Amino acid sequence: MSSHATTSATKSVGSTLDTAHPVPEFLTSWWSATQAFARNILRHNAVSPQPIKINSPHPSPESYGLPPLSPHPDHIKPAQAPPDFIAHYARTLDAVWRDHDWSDVVLLVETLQRCWRENRQVFLCGNGGSAANAIHLANDLLYGVDKATGRGLRVTALPANAAVLTCLANDIAYEDIFAQQLTVLAQPGDLLLAFSGSGNSPNIVKALIRARELHLTSFAILGFTGGCALKLTDHPIYFPAHDMQVAEDLQMMVGHMAMQYLSREGRS
Repeated sequence: MSSHATTSATKSVGSTLDTAHPVPEFLTSWWSATQAFARNILRHNAVSPQPIKINSPHPSPESYGLPPLSPHPDHIKPAQAPPDFIAHYARTLDAVWRDHDWSDVVLLVETLQRCWRENRQVFLCGNGGSAANAIHLANDLLYGVDKATGRGLRVTALPANAAVLTCLANDIAYEDIFAQQLTVLAQPGDLLLAFSGSGNSPNIVKALIRARELHLTSFAILGFTGGCALKLTDHPIYFPAHDMQVAEDLQMMVGHMAMQYLSREGRS
């Protein structure tokens, strides 16, 4: 299953998938909903919400001298234009994904589905906020995709075990904390999904190199310029977001797109 043919998320990277992938319904519906949400944030002529009626057979908190329940009609204020920091964040996010070629995400979803069907392992890694995203999405892929039977993907978040991380960092080097785990745990045909804002973290770079040596298929969700990881990963999912928080948000968005699709479609 491993392939070293590099795919690109943008025209500037210079290469595309060999086979065009039609955009599936889960991406088009997500995109429509997201655009509507962004437009709602950025608009300046918001309509005042209708009062919310609370019908409860129990005495109100006010009767006990407590603050009223929320939401409460007295607490609802007419919607205002978003503050500058919110509008700026929404514009930054919208500018990044508006022209994105989503065929790279489709390929990731298809590869995850194949790993699930063939009982292969999926490894996730990242640093800082990206490490937290890796751990979060490992939970989604292990259980969230198939709550009915509890038989999700075989997935490991490489940043999750503090004892292993500190051991490898202390005894070998911090740049080896993910690569060494792959050496022990991975088999040819498994999948590595790396999260990195810059694409230049030494432990991410070394993990992608080790994945290639072990004949794993690798994907990396990247921001900024993509860094070294842009060329080292088999399949980059690159967003030119020069904002670390937006880059980390996009990691979770892509992961949740994949999780929702797999939850609906299953292994087949």
